Amino acid sequence: MSRTGPRLVAAAVVGAVVGGCGADVSRYEQTWETPHADTTCVEWTTEMTKQQQFAMAADLLTAARINDDEEASFPEDQTFEEMQAGIQELCEADLGYSADEPAIPALGLIVYSDDRERFAP
Repeated sequence: MSRTGPRLVAAAVVGAVVGGCGADVSRYEQTWETPHADTTCVEWTTEMTKQQQFAMAADLLTAARINDDEEASFPEDQTFEEMQAGIQELCEADLGYSADEPAIPALGLIVYSDDRERFAP
C-alpha cells in the first residue's frame, strides 16, 4: 500500500463515522503538516499539540485496524488516547535509535502489536 494509503482510508473512516455521530470533528482533524512517516519523536514530544497527537494516533490505529479487518468498527476515544499514550511512552523510552529519526508509524505499530487484545478489532 502506498505511504498515504492508510492515512487516507483512516481519514475517510474517521470523517464518515464522526460526521454521522455529532462528535467534535476538530479532535480528529489533523493540523500537523508533516507526513506521519516523516514525524520524529522530538516533534511528537516537543512540537505537536495533544490534539495533533490524538489525531495522528487515531489515523494510525484506524489504519491498523482496517488492515486487520476491512469492516472493523470505530473504537471509542479512550482507545485512541491509549494509542497516543503508548506512542508517547515509547518516544520517551531509550529504544536505541535517534529521536530525530522518523519513527511515529513504527512506534504506533509496536503499540498496536504489543497489545492486540486492546487495539485489534
